[in-house]
Amino acid sequence: MVEQKKVLVCLLIVGNSEPLSSSIIASIAGNFQGSILVGFIDRRDIDELNFPPHTVFADLSSEFQTENREYVGFQSKRFYEIVQLKWSLILNAMNLGFETIIYSDLDVVWLRDAAGSVQETFDKFPQVKVLIQSFTRGPVLPCLCMGFVAMRADGQTKDFIELCRDTHRTLFLKNPMIGDDEVVSKLFADLNYPSWIRELPQSTFPTGNLYPLFLRHYRFRRMESIRPFIFHFNFVIGMDNKLLLWIYLRTFGKLKIGSLGSRNNLKLLWRIVRKKVFNEPN
Repeated sequence: MVEQKKVLVCLLIVGNSEPLSSSIIASIAGNFQGSILVGFIDRRDIDELNFPPHTVFADLSSEFQTENREYVGFQSKRFYEIVQLKWSLILNAMNLGFETIIYSDLDVVWLRDAAGSVQETFDKFPQVKVLIQSFTRGPVLPCLCMGFVAMRADGQTKDFIELCRDTHRTLFLKNPMIGDDEVVSKLFADLNYPSWIRELPQSTFPTGNLYPLFLRHYRFRRMESIRPFIFHFNFVIGMDNKLLLWIYLRTFGKLKIGSLGSRNNLKLLWRIVRKKVFNEPN
């Protein structure tokens, strides 16, 4: 694993996302021994969670306030207001003296030492400044994903994040449903696809729509199985669907994914099914 003083991992916790959030934090702690910066707007959201040592906190409530602690999905306008806090959190992290900053969404499970992988890449390719998750489908239209992004903490990347923040604020006034992925992808194109921004391989830093690649199936002899560093539970709407996908991959997948924070996954699954089928309250 990388040296503690080199890498800082950033998380943004807004609202109650249990039991997913506890499981995500545990997965990071199991694969990373360095410092973590947690951004929040309501202290109740972090008081209910257990964090590893070397965790510090950033109060972002001055930039966004809400009394609603329910999980918000990307079908809601409020979601697109909340994701803008990522830029502030990353800029906060840039000033803390670390060599590398990693931002990781709270629905990104760490399966291996993702921090070590990105730091090794930065060490080998000094011209690369940003490593970012991708859901690109066609080579002529790169699509970047802010769910997992690693950056060198220097003036160039700080200027880039400030540009992302300012651009997002401007575009949000015209389109209140624009997200951080659209903003960073647009700027990547506007800057003529600079070589200092590199897309991470989708095979080992996959987004949620690639989950079929990690189900159990017949393998040809000597054909190596893909071992991702992370798995991002995006492309599903709502917390219950994220939990269902987690349970599904844990049951039928080949990822070494841990159990959810719930003591009984079957009990959790039955609660979700009752809610979906019979519209029963939690």
